[in-house]
Amino acid sequence: MELRGTRIIPELRGLRWRGTDDEGRDVVVVDPSRAMLARLLAKVEPDCAGRLTIVPDTAEHLPQLPDASFDGASALLAFFDMDEPGLALAEALRLLRPGGTLVITVPKAGFDVAPLMAFAERHLRETGRFEDRRDDWARISSVAPELESR
Repeated sequence: MELRGTRIIPELRGLRWRGTDDEGRDVVVVDPSRAMLARLLAKVEPDCAGRLTIVPDTAEHLPQLPDASFDGASALLAFFDMDEPGLALAEALRLLRPGGTLVITVPKAGFDVAPLMAFAERHLRETGRFEDRRDDWARISSVAPELESR
């Protein structure tokens, strides 16, 4: 999928975002966990810092962000862990510009995370990024079994 535009908003819960995407778009990160946001900030490359905005809040209520101001939004394996996922969906739709892209993934009963984890690990190793992401990989690997049990 190709995301066009200049401003995107990922839901960080469960993800480790590098600060901006590879296309140079501005990124607004929303997450209620100050600890996760601190980890993110520690990884932001200096040349990306000016294109990253952090909102330490939940995705369910984002009144500080204007309507129709984003080209894309994502909630990857996040709605299942939110108190009010319907409100988060409504906020994402409110924030998207006409024609914007919304990407949502959710675990389901019988979700087999093993092939996804194997693919991700293989890709990280093949691209030489596994060692740089070892701590992230350990955290993701520790929660993967929980996804399978839901």
